[in-house]
Amino acid sequence: MQPCTEPGCPELVNTGRCPTHRRQKDKARGTRQQRGYDAAYDKQRQADVRAMANGNVLHCWRCGEVVLPHEYSLGHCDDTKAVIHGPEHYHRCNQANANSTRPCPHPSHSTPAPPWGGTPSGDLPGTEGEGSPMSAYHSTSTGGG
Repeated sequence: MQPCTEPGCPELVNTGRCPTHRRQKDKARGTRQQRGYDAAYDKQRQADVRAMANGNVLHCWRCGEVVLPHEYSLGHCDDTKAVIHGPEHYHRCNQANANSTRPCPHPSHSTPAPPWGGTPSGDLPGTEGEGSPMSAYHSTSTGGG
């Protein structure tokens, strides 16, 4: 037996936190939907799994390499969990960046300045908007429906 891993808690446990601190930690994480795993996420994940089962090849949005079915994870934006960026390797790319304090490296966050100067606009031709092949991965989740 060892003390609860919560600083200052003397309760003895076999591993990890005591029941009180485990409940507090779970509550602080928020619901599945609050963490970005809503209906839109589930729908996209199911579509990706079907695509892989049908022999389609998916590439990791972080490293660009092929994602095999046993490595697959549907990755959120590092900055806001409401944005889905696309397939990624679960351990090598998703978990390796889980607690990163760096800004999200997805290309959708860095819009190059237009050649004429000024401020880039998302309405310019060639930007990824509604109907583009990647628009499914840049949709903002709206909640549990």
